[in-house]
Amino acid sequence: MFNRETQKNWMKSQVAHSLRGRLRLRVEGLNFLNDEKEEIAQMLANLPGVQCVQVTPITCGILLRFDPTATDTSILCEGVDVTMARYAMNAYRNRQAGSKPEEPEVSMTTKQLTKRLALNAGSATRFCLAACSAARWQASRRWKR
Repeated sequence: MFNRETQKNWMKSQVAHSLRGRLRLRVEGLNFLNDEKEEIAQMLANLPGVQCVQVTPITCGILLRFDPTATDTSILCEGVDVTMARYAMNAYRNRQAGSKPEEPEVSMTTKQLTKRLALNAGSATRFCLAACSAARWQASRRWKR
C-alpha cells in the first residue's frame, strides 16, 4: 500500500525565494543525495546563464545565481527538475535504506481480540467514571463556598 507521502513528487523543485539574478529552490528529495551533491552542482552550473550554484542537501536547498538577461527562473526551474529526475532512483534507494521496514500486522484469534476489546472498554469506563466523580467533587466544592 502506498503512503500519501509517496504520492507527492518529492524530487520536483519549489521556488523558496526569487530575486533578480538569484533563485533559491527547495527539493525535498535532495536530502537523500548527499553523496551526489557535487555532481548535481556541476550539472546545474552547465545550465545556460548560471554563474554560481550552491547545493545544500541538509536543508534541501539549491541556490542559483544567474544572468537575468540570459535566462529566467522558469527555464532554470525546468532545468533543475530535469537534473533532479536523473537522480530520483538514487534518492529513492537512499531513502528506503534509511527507513525502517514496516512491521507486519499481528493476527489475533477471535478470543484474543474479544479479550483485548473488553480490557480497553473496562479502562475507558473506569476513566470516564473517575472523570465524572472528579467533576462532581469539584462542583460540590464550589457549591459549598
